[in-house]
Amino acid sequence: MRFFLHTLVVIFLSCTCIEAQTDDVYTGSPATGDSVKRKSPRNYDWMKKFTYEGNLQLQLSNYTFIYLSPTIGYSPIEKVNFGLGVIYNYISINYGGAYGKVSQSVFGGHSYARYFVTDGFFVQGQYDRLRQPNVYSLNGERMKWVDYLLAGVGFRKPIGERIGLSGTLLYNLTPSPLSIYPSRLIVQFGFMGTF
Repeated sequence: MRFFLHTLVVIFLSCTCIEAQTDDVYTGSPATGDSVKRKSPRNYDWMKKFTYEGNLQLQLSNYTFIYLSPTIGYSPIEKVNFGLGVIYNYISINYGGAYGKVSQSVFGGHSYARYFVTDGFFVQGQYDRLRQPNVYSLNGERMKWVDYLLAGVGFRKPIGERIGLSGTLLYNLTPSPLSIYPSRLIVQFGFMGTF
């Protein structure tokens, strides 16, 4: 047994002194041509023409008004931007007393065309089509599609390389007794960004 332990120690000590052969004499160069195919970098320039944004309106009191509108846009040429989005709107009015509380949800879509006069200032035309309750129905039609044509001005203030805050002042050109907007003058705040 003692012989076996001595043999293990000798083998262990001799292994620690052995160095592996190093290949420091290689003078070749990497293979070129068809044998090595490199991936070309992807071109994401087309994504720079797409924009995203979201608008929010909020009023909380006896008259609660919540408006959310995420949008995706495209700029075919510099200073011009077209977009499509969805709209969700919740309205709740507390009349108090015997009348109680009335609430409704409205949904639909919108499109816009925007021209940037300067980097921070733009003019905008917008078309909204919303499915909303028909409170004046005589034939029992509970929901109705209502069209809105809006025009106005806005600003964009950058807060990063690809995102900025925005504010828009729009005027409702097609007033309707069914209008979801509290007045003909509409103020929206949100954000704009590019990919």
